[in-house]
Order: sequence, then structure tokens, then C-alpha cells
Amino acid sequence: MPTCGPEDAFLLARDAAARFPVLAVMGGDGTANQVVNGLAASGCSSRVLLLPSGSVNVLARDLRIPLDPCRAAALLREGMERRVFLGRAAQRYFVLMAGAGLDASIVRQLGQGRWKRRLGPLAFVLDGLWHAVTYPFPRLTVRTDSEELTGYLVVVGNSPGYAGWFSITPGADPGQPVFQVAVCRSASALKYFYFLGLALAGALHRSRDFVYLETPRLEISSDRPAYVQVDGELHGLLPMQFVSDGTSVRFLVPAPPRK
Repeated sequence: MPTCGPEDAFLLARDAAARFPVLAVMGGDGTANQVVNGLAASGCSSRVLLLPSGSVNVLARDLRIPLDPCRAAALLREGMERRVFLGRAAQRYFVLMAGAGLDASIVRQLGQGRWKRRLGPLAFVLDGLWHAVTYPFPRLTVRTDSEELTGYLVVVGNSPGYAGWFSITPGADPGQPVFQVAVCRSASALKYFYFLGLALAGALHRSRDFVYLETPRLEISSDRPAYVQVDGELHGLLPMQFVSDGTSVRFLVPAPPRK
């Protein structure tokens, strides 16, 4: 069943979940996001077989699914089920992460243009470095049931993967109904070049400019218009609530190696 428009994968998954025990999805992270939303809307418990063919395939990397779609297809016979909890941003579910501030503004500017398809995660990095120089950095406020923080970039991590090459929320676990939230307190454009280096080295969590917390529920607001992205797709403007409400999807993933 091919997709021809931006919401086709949602509608196809919602309808197919009532008829089939397994939904095979060939696409990238944006297509996978639509499918899990359609599956959640259906109320059915079909399993998802992910056949990666996107520009980055962060979800496949996080679940250790082979990036070769033909090898991934073998999981229909050889794979095991893995329960993955979903996050929800307003009314839309996400598997990987939601971001507010700079990264969402980059997603808005980058869109689905040819450079994203040709360069993959490199397009996000290159555009992001340039965008940081001109970005106005609205002040964001993060509120949970127990605390309030302010910053200029917030990543709500449901899974550790972010841009294929690095992670911002390395402690996020999709097997648990809770987020790891990263709040960057710096509005210095030059520092974001430094942060990229730390992220590529796997050491971003050591920066004093980043504060981490774990929570199943939070709200983010801003003093000026600020965008939100979910799983790498633009999702709207702040303020917005983010909740891990216990909704989950079962993916077919590789079995662990035998000892």
C-alpha cells in the first residue's frame, strides 16, 4: 500500500491494524511516526516490522534493526517482540524524541528538501550550525509536577537516538514509560558548536550548560513563538504538554546473541 500524501501512512496503518497481525513499514522515522500514531488510534495490537529506507533511520538504529531492508525483513521469521512505550506531544505520539526551540526551528527550515534526502544527518548538522548564528533563542520554561527550569533548547527523550551520529538524551529508555529531558541553559550561538563536538564524543551530558531530569509528564512554554518537532517532523508551537501515558507498540527486533 503506497503512500501518496503526508497523512497516508497514518490512515493506512489505522485501517490495516484491524485486519493484519503485522504491519510492515518501509520508510524513515517520519513514516514510522505516522504508523505508530495510526496503530494507537486503531486500538489494535498489531506488531510493527520496520524496513528502514529513510535518510537517517534513527529508530532502526536504536532498536538495532538492520539498515538493509532485505535483512530487516528476515525479522518476520527470526525476530522477537520488543515493547516500546510512546511519548505524546499534545495529541500526537512519538517514538524517539520531541524537541522545542533551536532543533525544531532547524527542522522547520530544513523541511523535506533535497538536501535532507541527499546528505541525511549531515544536512541537519550543517544547517543547524548556520541557523544557531541567526536564531533569536526564545526563553523556554519547563514545568513538571515537582520543579521548574528555564533554558533555550529542550529535548524530551523517549529513546536515546537523536540525529544518527550522536545522542542528547543517552539515558532515555523506550522500554520504560518515562522521559529523560535535556534542558540547555545557554543562549550563546558559539557554544552550540562546542556542544556538537561534545555530542559527537558522547560527552554532552558532562556539560554544565545541560540539566537533565526524568519525568513522565511536563509542560513547555516560551516567552516568544517557539516551534516543536516530534521524531524529526514539525509539530506546532509552544506551549505544549508532553506525557508518557503508558501507550506502547510492539516492534519486531533482532533476538539477543546467544551466549
